[in-house]
Amino acid sequence: MRIPEPVQVSSYSGSKGEETPRAFRSTSTGRLLVAQVLERWYQEGMQREFKEYFRVLASDGETYTLYRDSSLDLWFLEKIRS
Repeated sequence: MRIPEPVQVSSYSGSKGEETPRAFRSTSTGRLLVAQVLERWYQEGMQREFKEYFRVLASDGETYTLYRDSSLDLWFLEKIRS
């Protein structure tokens, strides 16, 4: 299992205030643009933490899973899929 890596995310906040990632930067990937959001889902934990997941196609042609942990107000890169 891969340990989630903290990432910096540039996002778009729509009319409902929902954030959608537009670009991200990490030590392992550098800066990448989000070409397409492929999937979005939510997970609620036992300690009332809330995670919002995004499977995205990035500008390098790879698929990444990013999530925002609302209790920490931080974004993470969970996995990379070729």
